[in-house]
Amino acid sequence: MNKKIFYLIRYSVLQDSRQWKIARDNDYEQYKAALFDDERLALKYRLFSQLTLPSVVAQQRPDEADNHEVILLTSSELPTHRLAELEQLAKQHACLTILPVEPNRSFVSVASHYLKQQFSAAAKDCVYSTVRLDDDDILHRRFERRLRFYTAKINLNYMVTFSQGYEAFLDGQQHYQLSQAIDLYYPKIALGLAQVGFYSAERNKIMGSNVHVYQSGKHTTVDQRYHLIEDKTPNMFVRVSYDLQDTQAEGFNKRVQSAVATDLTALRKQFPELV
Repeated sequence: MNKKIFYLIRYSVLQDSRQWKIARDNDYEQYKAALFDDERLALKYRLFSQLTLPSVVAQQRPDEADNHEVILLTSSELPTHRLAELEQLAKQHACLTILPVEPNRSFVSVASHYLKQQFSAAAKDCVYSTVRLDDDDILHRRFERRLRFYTAKINLNYMVTFSQGYEAFLDGQQHYQLSQAIDLYYPKIALGLAQVGFYSAERNKIMGSNVHVYQSGKHTTVDQRYHLIEDKTPNMFVRVSYDLQDTQAEGFNKRVQSAVATDLTALRKQFPELV
């Protein structure tokens, strides 16, 4: 039986949605202009290419060549030069797949269709996990090793949450360099939330209740719909906040007032991507 980890990442997906603050504060054309603002996209690319992707590539994992994949869902209307730099990045990293999403399509359905295609007529059964990540998240190198422990057929449909990590603020006044960080305990956090799935080669079918984790609903209430495993391994992630992201660092600005400050030198040693 094969075992595989899929990381699903949304990257400036244009959608007619009021979910994000950047959309709520603007009409559709203003929202589109804000989403594709070149300064914002330049920073997005910098963070994804220097923080998120390297942290996934560096994961401690078995030696098999095809045991993980990073699926980047981005807008089909992304400016040409910004799409080109992502495609160039994919040429450098065989694990990275770029999936364009049309404005009138759901990124959830695009991801489902792609994963079903990947498994279609596969010769072997495969137990797999799909992982939620944002395009500026950072994972500790042992994240995937821990997740693979739970990625077993007996855990089909189970959700896995890694609840202990950090939140870091990148200061726009300092060219978005790390300026402060706090300890974070957040069960059911979207960052790193995973769901276990199973593909049956005999039936040529994905057997789980969902194809991937984004179909599991609101992350803060997943325990009301699915069995949930909480892994309390310390220091498993860094959630990055800054003023140009979709949520505009609202949460960090509230949490930092009462949270425990993190030593930045120690944090950089654990997460060298932050150096």
